[in-house]
Amino acid sequence: MKTLLIAITFALSSIGAMAQQQEIINCFKTNNAECLSAYLGDNVDLTVGNTEGVYSKAQAKVILQKFINDNAVKEFKIVHATGNESAKNLIAQMQSASKSYRVYFLMKQINSKPIIQKIRIEND
Repeated sequence: MKTLLIAITFALSSIGAMAQQQEIINCFKTNNAECLSAYLGDNVDLTVGNTEGVYSKAQAKVILQKFINDNAVKEFKIVHATGNESAKNLIAQMQSASKSYRVYFLMKQINSKPIIQKIRIEND
């Protein structure tokens, strides 16, 4: 019985983590930096074009909002994912009206919530 309870708890936490991961993807798909900022860590290692560094959550949100405003997302899909429940690396393909980008994420589970610690957006 105890084993079953542990298995059910693990399955439910995995489903919750996948739902939160999907929410992060939806933030990009809907061009919503405000939504995305809810998942940013206090400091984010961020690379967007020539802008590169470790930024506060507020600074990263402004940089991401400018990128999204300049490159509205038409399509966003995960093409590769590795890791485990505590940390995930995701690679996504993003298409704007005129350019294609590759987006790399490093997310860590902190207090049962995925927190983005690194984002790199580069031309594809």
